[in-house]
Amino acid sequence: MKVIGLHPANEPGALVVDFREQTGVTFRLAPDELDTLSQFSFPDGVSGAPYPRDVVVDKDLVVRSIKSSFNPLETQELIDQLLAE
Repeated sequence: MKVIGLHPANEPGALVVDFREQTGVTFRLAPDELDTLSQFSFPDGVSGAPYPRDVVVDKDLVVRSIKSSFNPLETQELIDQLLAE
């Protein structure tokens, strides 16, 4: 199982590097070349763009968390939980 963070394909590389440095994330960050995030079904009343920006999806492509801000510890805890399932 893999954890991959997607960012908009047109996002400047410097912003991605800054995000990694500021948050300390160790999982792979990849450009969303196929516009994958737009293909997820969000719960009723929740829009996928422009916010919330941080979405955690499980192996069955079920949205498990939607946040408008990134909390590295909270996100890592959820990822660990999902990887254990």
